[in-house]
Amino acid sequence: MFEVRKDVPMPTAVREGFSKPSKYPFATMEIGDMFFVPEAKKSFSSLVSAAGKRLDRKFSTRAVTDSGVNGIGCWRLK
Repeated sequence: MFEVRKDVPMPTAVREGFSKPSKYPFATMEIGDMFFVPEAKKSFSSLVSAAGKRLDRKFSTRAVTDSGVNGIGCWRLK
């Protein structure tokens, strides 16, 4: 059984004020820009979607082959 406590202040979030640089250039992309991720997994699209929501921008991904290497291309749309 767990004890319920009242009026205990919540500590600040550990990540508050801390910003790890992104591995991908979402924040610096302009509309029409694209970057290629070689051999990316399908889950990369989820990461792109989350970045779009966080930055209030629209991105789209497509399977792409660049110089014979399969991967995913990411474009900024809005």
